[in-house]
Amino acid sequence: MTESPAATQVSTRRFIVQAVLKTDVGKVRSENQDFGTLTTPKEEAVSRPGGRLLIVADGMGGHRGGATASRMAGETVKAQYLGAKNKDVPTALRDALALAEFSLRRKRIPTSAEWGRLRRPSSL
Repeated sequence: MTESPAATQVSTRRFIVQAVLKTDVGKVRSENQDFGTLTTPKEEAVSRPGGRLLIVADGMGGHRGGATASRMAGETVKAQYLGAKNKDVPTALRDALALAEFSLRRKRIPTSAEWGRLRRPSSL
């Protein structure tokens, strides 16, 4: 029995992600409250869950505290995910999102009355 070369070759192809974070203040607002970040290959190499994480946090339309909230939420999710003790990606991501929400509540990021009691000036 002979094996064909195609059957024994191991693919050395890698999945490559090229990402660009770009945002625009638009024509209505004077401040861009959006925040974006992503993990670096060096960070991913030591992360238990592993993988590339891209985060976009929306500052919620010019409301007071939106820029602070979106940055804080994005940075918290990234740090928590990279430092997760759990290797399960969905669990690590869910825990990171929960900590970001808790952090916003604890820091008392301003929430205007029109957003209601449970809404924050950022959305991940």
